Amino acid sequence: MAIQLKDKDKTKEQLINELVNLRQRISLFKKSEAEREVLQERRIHTKTMELIEHIARGLGHELRNPLGAIKNVAYFLNMTLKNPESETKEAIEILERNVLKSERIIGHLLLFVNQKKPHWKKTDVNEVLKKALSRTRAPANVEIVSNLKGTLPVLLADPDQLNHVFENLILNAVQAMPKGGRLLVESKVPRQNCVVVSFTDTGVGISKKLLQKLFDPLFTTKAKAIGLGLAITQILVERHGGRIEVESEVGKGSVFKVSLPVRL
Repeated sequence: MAIQLKDKDKTKEQLINELVNLRQRISLFKKSEAEREVLQERRIHTKTMELIEHIARGLGHELRNPLGAIKNVAYFLNMTLKNPESETKEAIEILERNVLKSERIIGHLLLFVNQKKPHWKKTDVNEVLKKALSRTRAPANVEIVSNLKGTLPVLLADPDQLNHVFENLILNAVQAMPKGGRLLVESKVPRQNCVVVSFTDTGVGISKKLLQKLFDPLFTTKAKAIGLGLAITQILVERHGGRIEVESEVGKGSVFKVSLPVRL
């Protein structure tokens, strides 16, 4: 009887060990599957990026010449036409606005593919912000308010690239308020060796599902956009060793925060 109990106990132990081993194999299988999925996503991402870069580089260079010709024609018409009729004047203004818009898109394409390294220099973030704000043309129903900390630590950065980041985020916020609203631009030092610039709008907001794709190249919710603005913004911020974060709620607006390390 004692021997039977011993054999029975040993069988239980074997079953437990087999169960433990089975769980370990399942865990390893799930881990390897997850790793394979991540690897596959990276491969798809790499191929997508290579395709985007190839198309963007070709389009950027091919469109510059005809766009330059159109710009010259608009300039010529402005110089030669004296007292043009209102319709003619409006047509030329539309032409000039769309040339500027096209140049901005081409600039995005080339900036995206060239991966230009930052030209480091001592930079006052507030001054870059003021420049970006001064170049903003917001509609009358959008109020832009700035609350810049009086003294920020000087950091090592590329002011041109930071200006591009700030202009993109300001434009993005303004476009998120088609019915009007308020944009608050703030700079602060939440902790030592870090400068944070935030852009808070009262726009349409972004759903949680879309937030995950927001910085993906070619992803856009706008009918007349190519979806590179935020992708480039993230790239430029990361080149500076910083990060960009987004908080948003549908119907209430969004907050974009750019954190930059202070490095001298």
